[in-house]
Amino acid sequence: MHLDPNIRIRNSPIPVVSEIRFLGVIFDRKLTFLPHVFHLRKKCEKSLNILKVLSKTSWGADRTSLLRIYQAVILSRIDYGCMVYGSARPTVLRRLDTVHHSALRICSGAFRTSPVESVCYLSPATASLKA
Repeated sequence: MHLDPNIRIRNSPIPVVSEIRFLGVIFDRKLTFLPHVFHLRKKCEKSLNILKVLSKTSWGADRTSLLRIYQAVILSRIDYGCMVYGSARPTVLRRLDTVHHSALRICSGAFRTSPVESVCYLSPATASLKA
């Protein structure tokens, strides 16, 4: 077990932290990116409410508009930094799949119990993003 280094700049110590946010990506000590995925999932789940409101059957937007809003609001957040946190374990990255799949279900008007494959097939703009 290694002790934390004692680094100083002009006699002021630089603290060792367990997590640091740099350019919007949260790096943890072991580079598991689990805190970043949790934070990203929480932000995207809040953004799903926009799609839920706009997808009402009586006055809501059509499928193409909902897919564009999804790509602009949710998918852009998931894509940002994916080259960095894409090296995380597949089990960690699978936590983002639920947000992606539920957004596709909302945009296509499918039921919550419909299979992922058919939902991705119904949404041709994001069919290539199937996890």
